[in-house]
Amino acid sequence: MLTFPPNFMSYTVQQLADLAGVSVRTLHHYDEIGLLTPARLQGNEYRIYEEAELMRLQQILFFRELEFSLDDIKKIVSDPAFDMQAALRDHRRMIEAKQKRLSGLIGTIDTTLAKLSGTKEVSDEELFEAFWEKHETEYVAEAEQRWGNTDAYKQSKERTKHFTKEDYKRMAKDGDLFMQKFPPIMSKGPYSKDAQELIAQHFEGLRTFYEPTLELYRGLGTMYVEDDRFRAYYAKYHKDLPEFMRDAMHAYADGQEGK
Repeated sequence: MLTFPPNFMSYTVQQLADLAGVSVRTLHHYDEIGLLTPARLQGNEYRIYEEAELMRLQQILFFRELEFSLDDIKKIVSDPAFDMQAALRDHRRMIEAKQKRLSGLIGTIDTTLAKLSGTKEVSDEELFEAFWEKHETEYVAEAEQRWGNTDAYKQSKERTKHFTKEDYKRMAKDGDLFMQKFPPIMSKGPYSKDAQELIAQHFEGLRTFYEPTLELYRGLGTMYVEDDRFRAYYAKYHKDLPEFMRDAMHAYADGQEGK
């Protein structure tokens, strides 16, 4: 349990909004949905926030920076098992990964500008190098936060630390060929033998990056439908593939759990 010194300050909603760089309307909305409630109300109905609320707001803003939805943030920070110090360490890792990716994109912009100005010979491959590392493990930490306290993120970092751009290109190509196998068997349903055989391969394939738990696997299936990034990736193979994958993955996890 976190404790705070006795000399902490208290803030009105306007003061907290100014301190955190958010609008008063935003804080009112967080209160209305039960995400961030004030410590107390003064007699004039002014909201008063104290140290615990400041720390919770910081967590909310970190999660928002990482593109979590308000509903997901509420579930996470309201969980009795939520560990703020562990969450801060996860935020650091995820933001470092985001920083690395953005630095790569900036480098690609500079490279492309050099190509357009004629000051540098640039291969077609170099124009897209920074995009190759945008693969599924980019969201492992997010899935871990949502659906289970596992070592998936640490395992992924360890197992991929020696991967090259060529490795990512090869995996992207293999992944594309694998996903093309799904549309022809979708009419058989997500519970069919053909579908479950492919899903079993999909589950095993995750071991390239980390050891997936059944709980995490179910969560990933849900993300394929609810997360716009995943939905866009799978929908390009078939508009109904995100839902098909979710149902097939849930069915696989249920079946394995029953063994």
